[in-house]
Amino acid sequence: MQAELIILRGLPGSGKSTLAREAYPSHILIEADDFFYLPNGTYAFNPRYLRIAHATSLARVEFLLLNGYRTVVANTFTRLWEFLPYITFCSKHQIPFRVIHCTGEYRNNHNVPPEAIQRMKDRWNTYKGEETYP
Repeated sequence: MQAELIILRGLPGSGKSTLAREAYPSHILIEADDFFYLPNGTYAFNPRYLRIAHATSLARVEFLLLNGYRTVVANTFTRLWEFLPYITFCSKHQIPFRVIHCTGEYRNNHNVPPEAIQRMKDRWNTYKGEETYP
């Protein structure tokens, strides 16, 4: 098995997690949201820890890729700088990667308020090499 990275980006409810599970079942799925799940399964988001959640996500992805695992990272990644470290890492280690912009409109799993989603839309950066799904 050769390492590869699929970067899924999109607004809350755009289908990132669903696409990851359905299209890449042999890949390990990493999401910053994983950081906020308590041992009993309760989701306890706290924006104070968002930077740590993303740093943990990046570190896990790097570890998996260096050990040869096919990996999917699914986060909003509204701005280029948010996922550039993943691309830089893959380029440095000659690991193939793809960037997919999920554009579906489904119920978002974490009840992100519409005004927060609008702020994400307003700051969205397009990545020239990305694919779009669906």
